[in-house]
Amino acid sequence: MAADQGDEMAQFCLGTHYRDGDGVPKDNIAAHMWLSLAEGSGEPQIMNELGNQKKELEAHMTREEIAKAQQLARDWQPMPAGEFE
Repeated sequence: MAADQGDEMAQFCLGTHYRDGDGVPKDNIAAHMWLSLAEGSGEPQIMNELGNQKKELEAHMTREEIAKAQQLARDWQPMPAGEFE
């Protein structure tokens, strides 16, 4: 829920979960989207890891998959907290 509401640390964590298939189905497009959204945080803890994670992920993706993930990140809107109740 925190990732859907725009929390960058949660977005980073969710991206790594999708990348690894940890608790969710492995999905490189979703992983790339969530990692891209986390880039806006500017938090050193996130930024230090993010570049390497995205490069590694992109090595296993087609250009079309990367473009789709980038479009999803551009189109993403945070979900209001009340939507989860």
